Amino acid sequence: MGQVAEIRQETVSSSFVDDIATVFDIKQILRATCEKYGFKHFMLAHIPHSENEKLSINSIAITNNWPTEVLGHYDMMGRAESNYLIKEARQRLAPVIKDIDYSALNEMHVDLLSRYKYERNGYFPVNNGDGLHLLVLTGGRDVLLSEEHLADIQLFATRLVEKSLKILPGNHTADANISQRENEVLQWIAEGKTSAEIATIMSLSEHTVNHYAMLAVQKLECVNRTQAVVRSMRLGLIR
Repeated sequence: MGQVAEIRQETVSSSFVDDIATVFDIKQILRATCEKYGFKHFMLAHIPHSENEKLSINSIAITNNWPTEVLGHYDMMGRAESNYLIKEARQRLAPVIKDIDYSALNEMHVDLLSRYKYERNGYFPVNNGDGLHLLVLTGGRDVLLSEEHLADIQLFATRLVEKSLKILPGNHTADANISQRENEVLQWIAEGKTSAEIATIMSLSEHTVNHYAMLAVQKLECVNRTQAVVRSMRLGLIR
């Protein structure tokens, strides 16, 4: 992971994808890409072929750096944002930058997205032999990309998807299924904290902490918390 960890803003390119070995590496290079082009947040999603599935953001994202509050909002409200992203992916043949239409959102949603500078999205669709994927980069309205930049990021996205599928064979959504809250619980479990201690740290009830831990264990297809922590470390989800 050495070279990936040393990426600088002016040197981000598709060639660095060759050095990716874990999901953590994927996040590192996506963060660097966001910084280079002025975006704040990213999501790499796997788009299922079936149009009949009821999907959530967490079920389609391979990895993302969305704030916990934003992810929690979508989980709590059961919003159809995942369906919007899926529709964008299926309709797009080329990369595009689009402003988020705040007029179609309720006041609470607009307030939340505004605070985190969710104002303009860059969509980069990748359709290969393993299905449809979508890289979404989000930032403020001051983000401006030339046609050359769009082409550069599209090439990067294509190579990133190809590498990601090699890292996660047979399970394109291993990281996606783990929400940020579940991941945070696993992080604290790895530190040796009890459910009661984690509840205090995260300002949650102990029941909620146990629920997140159980979901993480199930999503990672493990039999207990210890095994889930070990697999998360191997995937690079926690360190």
